[in-house]
Amino acid sequence: MERLSEKKFWDAYWQQETRSDFQKHIFSDIFQHYLPKNASYFEIGCAPGTNLVYFANQFGYRVSGIDYSNIEQVGKLLKHHGIVPEELSGEDFFSYTPKRQYDVVASFGFVEHFQNTQEVIERHMQLVAPQGWLVIEVPNIRYFNFLLYRILNPSLLAIHNPKAMNLQALQAPIKESNNFEIVFSGYYKSCFLYFNPDNAELVKHSLRRKLFLGLRSLTTTLGLENYPNRFFSPYLFVIAKRMR
Repeated sequence: MERLSEKKFWDAYWQQETRSDFQKHIFSDIFQHYLPKNASYFEIGCAPGTNLVYFANQFGYRVSGIDYSNIEQVGKLLKHHGIVPEELSGEDFFSYTPKRQYDVVASFGFVEHFQNTQEVIERHMQLVAPQGWLVIEVPNIRYFNFLLYRILNPSLLAIHNPKAMNLQALQAPIKESNNFEIVFSGYYKSCFLYFNPDNAELVKHSLRRKLFLGLRSLTTTLGLENYPNRFFSPYLFVIAKRMR
């Protein structure tokens, strides 16, 4: 599997994360609409562990995860919040031997760090239990967002595969399988200003963070974020249910 990033990059990256509100999530509306409660949950690329905390607290999930970077800190974060994971693995996902299948299998910003999108998604699908759910999100660093990254954080462009930021590419292996039904596939929100305010790059630059928060508030007030499209939306989602 050809990687576009290295472990040492992620070790340094996750050390910068400073999140404190685990009751909310940027994608909470999608989660609430599509995902079940009180289920087993496995996250691929689970560092820094914030999603595990959110799903354990808000959905009653029995959480598990894998990440070859910073897995010790993930464990400490869960312990701090009184959460006992079913499994935490510090292995490479592509050499990992699954012990079981899960009701919900998810990854957020994982698939696009590899060249072979289809193979990565197929490995996700193998972990989903019958009647379970597959959730894949990738950033949309194309079109206007590409220009934004080029200006603000060009070093991140090299570790992303733009071919994975395509709904057809994300859907293809799922459609080829007769076991899954796609229940949602689309872009999420609109306007290039819809960024996570706890993003490490924004946290490091307080003035830049204040500017983005102000502009995001303005675009939200004007309702501009409610027009998802491939040119400005910052995220893509595919959610599928395994039928058998």
